[in-house]
Amino acid sequence: APIKTRFEGLRLRLGRQFVFAMPSTVEQLDGAMVGYRHPRGFELQAFGGALTGIRFLRQPWPVVDDQDEYGPNWVAGGRIGYRYLDLAALGVSYGQKRYDGRPAFNELGWDALLGLHERISLFGAGSVELTAERLKTVRVGLRAELLHHLEASAGYRFASPDLYIPRTSIFAVFSDGVHQEAFVEAYWRVRRWLALTAEVAGRFYGESCTDSAMLGTSACHDEQTANGSLRADLRLGPQGVHRMTFEFERVGAPEGGYTRWRGATRLALPGALSAVVDLDLTRLDKPTEDAVIAREGDHLWAFSAAGYLGRSFLDAVRLLAGGRAMVSPLLSHAVAFLVRVEWVFDRYHAGPVAVRRNSALATGRLGGGSR
Repeated sequence: APIKTRFEGLRLRLGRQFVFAMPSTVEQLDGAMVGYRHPRGFELQAFGGALTGIRFLRQPWPVVDDQDEYGPNWVAGGRIGYRYLDLAALGVSYGQKRYDGRPAFNELGWDALLGLHERISLFGAGSVELTAERLKTVRVGLRAELLHHLEASAGYRFASPDLYIPRTSIFAVFSDGVHQEAFVEAYWRVRRWLALTAEVAGRFYGESCTDSAMLGTSACHDEQTANGSLRADLRLGPQGVHRMTFEFERVGAPEGGYTRWRGATRLALPGALSAVVDLDLTRLDKPTEDAVIAREGDHLWAFSAAGYLGRSFLDAVRLLAGGRAMVSPLLSHAVAFLVRVEWVFDRYHAGPVAVRRNSALATGRLGGGSR
């Protein structure tokens, strides 16, 4: 578990951690993050370390007897920003990830917030992939607090899905096409124990053409699809110690959409025990060519089930053990097991949270997403 410390605006975190420094990048790494916030609003953040997922396959840095001649695998970056009271915020960030010594991601991003009213704000974020010299993502919109427990946002999104796949991977050429979206999202805290999030979006792809060799004709048309999602988060029991999440998602795409259902729960059990169960079911609209080749059939369903059991000791050590089993159109079956030991060297407790004038600026949310 990471060690956290704070000294007059300076923050330091060491160990395994998630980094949310880029508009389109969330990384888990074994490394360090250091940040500083000046009383006048200037913000600095830097991070770096070894990628945790890669370490299951190889070392983050090559060793002397590395017969496969793997290069280093790491991620590093930072952000510089400025916040003016609770009225405006602006930041510029950069991040680079390397697989086997080669750039997998090389990204320059920006993010901004502008409070128009105590209940209305504008948000925006975007990034450019410098290696590919292309726009990766853009998200802009307006958020409003309609009622005390009801927020709504509407805006525009642009995405290049192939740029979310490492430049070192051949699968970058098989991703979804570049598209634009107009979206509306709502977040409603129905009760203390129930929150709902819903989104509806219209997706627009560029003009695509298909040729018929038999007829000697060519047809061009614009692709348009509709997407939607609904999520329910429940907190039950004393102080909401039991948590449940239910999700439904529908995504349309020219070459194959899908429908997805997911249910997950975390239960606090007697004796400092906790249990986590996660079930995920997906149905493709039509089989992919890769799936037909891999499994010799029209397989449309993917299902995964995960279960973990945790136990805390002396309020500083936690043991977690469990596994996940999966069946998908590409894999007849896959099983993974996990055993993890956490040791909290020093617990960091944040001070009292001040009441902010603008809720969007106070939470730093850039619109949408799960909470």
